[in-house]
Amino acid sequence: METTVLKPSKGLFTIQGSGRVNRQKSLSKLEKEGIIQRFEYTFELSWKTLKDYLEAQGEKARFPRDVIKKAFQYEMIDNGTVWMQMLESRNILSHPYDEQAFETVFTKIIQEYFQAITSAFQEMERLYEGD
Repeated sequence: METTVLKPSKGLFTIQGSGRVNRQKSLSKLEKEGIIQRFEYTFELSWKTLKDYLEAQGEKARFPRDVIKKAFQYEMIDNGTVWMQMLESRNILSHPYDEQAFETVFTKIIQEYFQAITSAFQEMERLYEGD
């Protein structure tokens, strides 16, 4: 069976382009919700892209936690702890709305998650250039 590998896309996570992101207090609730939604689908695409690459290399990983662990072992991601926190945040966001959780996750997206996903994207680009 042939494995299809998803290549990273520069359009995955574009909150960096917003000059207002660093002034998160001035963002409206709607803008924050948009950033959180973008994080959710970007995280999904990110771990699944890592999974596809690992599988193309002969590694078996079915679930996000397994993929994150293997990606960290293979130095595809820099900080496995932050990726596990992203997974936990994604899971928290799937439950009924909680204002405090929303704000906590939003802050982590701006302060940690964006950089972690950007770093993984850059590593995936490097790996694909080598293939």
